[in-house]
Amino acid sequence: MASPTRPDQAELAQARARIQALENALEEARAEALACREALQRSESALSAIADGIVVTDLEGRITTLNPVAAHLTGWSEAEARGRPMSEVVRIVDARGDAVDLLTSGFCNGSDDIVSLLRRDRHVILVDGAVALVHDEARTPVGSIVTFRNVTAATRMSRELSWHANHDALTGLLNRGVFDMRLERAVASAAELGSRHPLPYLDLDRFKAVNDSGGHVAGDELLRQ
Repeated sequence: MASPTRPDQAELAQARARIQALENALEEARAEALACREALQRSESALSAIADGIVVTDLEGRITTLNPVAAHLTGWSEAEARGRPMSEVVRIVDARGDAVDLLTSGFCNGSDDIVSLLRRDRHVILVDGAVALVHDEARTPVGSIVTFRNVTAATRMSRELSWHANHDALTGLLNRGVFDMRLERAVASAAELGSRHPLPYLDLDRFKAVNDSGGHVAGDELLRQ
């Protein structure tokens, strides 16, 4: 019976070299995996720390990432939202109540109106934001990223300040400043275009007697009526 052939020193050296190369490649792969995990953790921490809602979709418009703020604003958890069409989770409508496709028209939808987000619990909040494409290293589009924020309180405050700036606090009618602006515009159009404008004028007789007899509260109520 013939004895098995023993490998020579050269073959052993080559085998050891291949094993060492495999071990080195494995160590590099482990280091890369660790770096990827750390980068992913940093990205997730950054997404969690951002005050805006962030939604990332693939090219088909399906959600791949939903940060905690977006989850809070929409009422969907990331686990529930992942894989669903973005329009199902982030339901946006314009001032007329028409649905807005954020991935094609963005938040403005051809106008400057603030759009509304219909939450999962049917509450409505005003939002503003932006939409941008996501590219890979070859600059090929791979999806979209949508950022949005709750502007309900700020919008209501802005509208309230605008209303008070243009209306009389007692009667709710347009105030003197708006009247002067519109009167100047009417006079200018009359001079430039030869147009004519009516200007009704109301005089309230014996109003002082109401204030003297009933006080300013009665006078204010009369003005409101």
